[in-house]
Amino acid sequence: MNCPKTISAALFKVQNKATRLVHDSENSFQSYKYVSVDRYYEYIRPLLNDAGIMIIPNEVESGLSPDGKTLKLVFEFHILHKDGDVWEFPIRRTVYIPYNGAQAIGSALSYADKFILRTLFKLSTGEEADVEHEIKQPTVDADAGSTVRGGQDPVVDFDYAGAPYRVFGGGNEINKTFTAIETWGVQMKKNQHIKTDLNIKEVNRVRGDVKDSQDMTENAKAKMLTSIDGLGVTYEA
Repeated sequence: MNCPKTISAALFKVQNKATRLVHDSENSFQSYKYVSVDRYYEYIRPLLNDAGIMIIPNEVESGLSPDGKTLKLVFEFHILHKDGDVWEFPIRRTVYIPYNGAQAIGSALSYADKFILRTLFKLSTGEEADVEHEIKQPTVDADAGSTVRGGQDPVVDFDYAGAPYRVFGGGNEINKTFTAIETWGVQMKKNQHIKTDLNIKEVNRVRGDVKDSQDMTENAKAKMLTSIDGLGVTYEA
């Protein structure tokens, strides 16, 4: 679809001013230097503000491989101009990273953000193997951590809060994972194996998250709890 002239002019303005990013961090596990996601944000934010545009990520798809070791997340990046123009052509990026718990979600978004900024504005960093390094490092900043040697633990963990919200199959395998409770709830309700032990435990875990949340209003919390209880499988441990 045609890009509004305000946005195309703004994108060119940012690209015209963008220069090389300098490494500011080092991975002590694999001995290489990289540009942190915070450095990307610090560098690009003033340029975006000056040009009058915002780049907003939106997760549109997520899933876990059958062996529970690889997380797939698909993001769409929407570009908005300060005067209200929107480019109705979101830029899509797919990220695959080792799944090692809830922190993998932040790692995937970190990687996708860096990837979109670097490719959109042709930012030079001098990093020849970013993709290999970043996909191996599922931490808050995808470059920063040690190599993940395994995938999902043999014993399924229910002692964490937040995403990923999981839907289990009949063989106690993870069929799908989600970062939004609403999407998880819709899929869980459709799950023919909803009353298996692991699904019941996951429903109970998510209900506890909502019940103890400090980030939701009481009204929003009450609506969410009613929706979760509507699944018909909640129990208190």
